[in-house]
Amino acid sequence: KTMFFHGMLRDLEGRKFSKSLGNGIDPLYLIGNWGVDATRMALYTYSIPGRDGRVSKASMDERGKNFRNFGTKLRNIARYVLDLSQRSKVKSQKFNKDDEWIMVELEKTIKQVTNYLEHLELHLATDELYEFVWHKFADKYIESTKGRRVDAQPTLDHVLKQVLILLHPFMPFLTEELYQKFEVKQKSIMQEQWPSSS
Repeated sequence: KTMFFHGMLRDLEGRKFSKSLGNGIDPLYLIGNWGVDATRMALYTYSIPGRDGRVSKASMDERGKNFRNFGTKLRNIARYVLDLSQRSKVKSQKFNKDDEWIMVELEKTIKQVTNYLEHLELHLATDELYEFVWHKFADKYIESTKGRRVDAQPTLDHVLKQVLILLHPFMPFLTEELYQKFEVKQKSIMQEQWPSSS
């Protein structure tokens, strides 16, 4: 069995949260403002094995807002990829250099995230996924497909589905919701095989 000793969250002066000091952060406040998945992601950024994290309400709000925006970005990606009017036009895929590039980047991300999870480095896994989804998949690849959408559709489908599976341990509610919008799917995203890199 693997043991995972995560640190504890403390205030900016390194003190434990306590009612008498009034220095705690109510998780229900964070969930109410930023949502469950965004709060989870914000907390994972502090999950360095064996090290305590120093936080304030302001820093948690900043991270919660950041990951709420990330969830919005993921919704917008899914809306674009799963656009039924485009999917109905797909006959076959014409692979080009942009498709090859994103598949190589996906492969690297799968390998890196899997490695981080095996070593219980959850904070690094979330960083890797954030970088891939926002900057590589959305900003670069999706932008490159706008002039050749039909040809790129199979790659868009594949990458989005793999991204949702990789993100599911961290953002379970949003990833399940978006996964259910695929035409070809399991009963739940939890029944999908973990992506493997060659």
